[in-house]
Amino acid sequence: MVNNKVCIVMGGTDAVCAWSAKEMAKNGYVTAIVDKNIDAAKRIADEICTFGGLAKAYFLGGDNDISSVRGHITAEFGKCNVIVNSFTKDNINNLLTNTKAFANDMIGESGCSIVNMCADRTHNDGGVEGEVIDLTKNMAVRLADVGIRANAIVYGHILSRGNRDEYYSEDNVPTELCERLMQEIPMKRLCKPEEIVGALR
Repeated sequence: MVNNKVCIVMGGTDAVCAWSAKEMAKNGYVTAIVDKNIDAAKRIADEICTFGGLAKAYFLGGDNDISSVRGHITAEFGKCNVIVNSFTKDNINNLLTNTKAFANDMIGESGCSIVNMCADRTHNDGGVEGEVIDLTKNMAVRLADVGIRANAIVYGHILSRGNRDEYYSEDNVPTELCERLMQEIPMKRLCKPEEIVGALR
């Protein structure tokens, strides 16, 4: 059942964010999936609509800057209530700018929140999890007075359609990397994107 709350999923074609979009839609949110890969974003939106949710994909890039995207979403669905961000090393600055554009509409509204998601990549160089955690703490403190909650979800190694070849052979045999990682994980397996989104509830 669709309610009148709007969730913006930034970087929505990332495996975890795609599942996040579906989870928020199942909980009644109108879901706007914003991504530079518009075809993939449309596929996720179509999947949400097949189970009775309301979702639409929005292209961000070129002439479609964040101000234009915000204007289209607001005109069609109303103001944003929840922002879900998928942070990587390359997009952290852009996502901050994009979040500010929507966060201004959330000031003083009830039940608004920002959820920052990123993968824990402490096993190699280039991890952003520490930056995202610090960023989220600062957001939580600065935005508390205007009624906006900020939380972070930092997840481990996930197994998805997009990275399966990295972890398993065509014969479903774990790769050397997969074997090594599973030895470090208490449950001895990689997690699935749908297992992470429970933290959104």
